[in-house]
Amino acid sequence: MKDQDRIDDQEREVEDRNKSKKKKGHGALYTVLVILVLLLAAFIWFVFFYHPEPSSTTSQNSSTTVTDEANTADDTANTTTDKTTTDNATDTNSSGEINTIGTETDINGLKQTLTDAQINQTIGTTTAPEGQTYLKVDWTINNTTSGELGFNPNNYVAYANGNQVQPVRIDDPTVNPLTAGTIQPGGSVTGSLVYQIPTTWSEVQIYSHINPTTNQEVEYRISSDQL
Repeated sequence: MKDQDRIDDQEREVEDRNKSKKKKGHGALYTVLVILVLLLAAFIWFVFFYHPEPSSTTSQNSSTTVTDEANTADDTANTTTDKTTTDNATDTNSSGEINTIGTETDINGLKQTLTDAQINQTIGTTTAPEGQTYLKVDWTINNTTSGELGFNPNNYVAYANGNQVQPVRIDDPTVNPLTAGTIQPGGSVTGSLVYQIPTTWSEVQIYSHINPTTNQEVEYRISSDQL
């Protein structure tokens, strides 16, 4: 009987040890599953939700790039300005002064002089609209070549404060309109162009395409301080 009890006790010990091993195995498996779930969650967050902020180095590089682009733009603008200055070299006379009232220019023997300029609210019986006034510009043009030269006042393009203005026709004995025609060798023509400009004007620029065939032009400037 005692032997049987001993055997029973041994079997119960073996059974308890097996149950203990199973519980430990289940605990380890559970731990592994938890770790896998956490790793999967971390992967999903990294892929779909992680958006790192740009580093200060990247920002500095971007700033440097913008600065370089701005410097490039400035260089381009300077180049354009230099080219414009070169192209408008004929805007000054031989003494280096800006062409203005009393200045004579010469393009291939066709000489022109802006002899006078006057500001008038009324010319004869014609009065400028409110806020406007009349600028009368007198020209003398000489042909010093050995051949005939055609002339057209439409070759003059005027701007007041940067806005283009068109010549107006005023029928008055005090105005000798500059008209198109032919200038004989050694001959000359005189006449006036009248522009309607704002009373707030400060400067008028007149570009004379005196030789449109060769696309040559000169620029005259009239300042309100001169009149």
